[in-house]
Amino acid sequence: MKLLLKAVTIASAIVATPVLAGTWTLDSDNSHLAYGTIKKNAVGEVNSFSKLSGHVTQDGHAEITIDLSSVETNIDIRNERMIEFVFRKAGSQC
Repeated sequence: MKLLLKAVTIASAIVATPVLAGTWTLDSDNSHLAYGTIKKNAVGEVNSFSKLSGHVTQDGHAEITIDLSSVETNIDIRNERMIEFVFRKAGSQC
């Protein structure tokens, strides 16, 4: 499977004062991160991650952690291959 990442956009618009910044955390039950792949130059698929965490630091920066082993492609063997051949080879520790 040829993995072609067309676009990944993570946007966040958070306006927080320094006093509130330390109390903002990502609601992982109500958050979703997805990306798209193209295979055989014609078939588009949407994949996602089920385990996310994050918070806003005291200086107002958003920090998001993505558990790459929680990838969901809707095909079990593809999930395993994404973890083994894409994420681990990229230097990640899944």
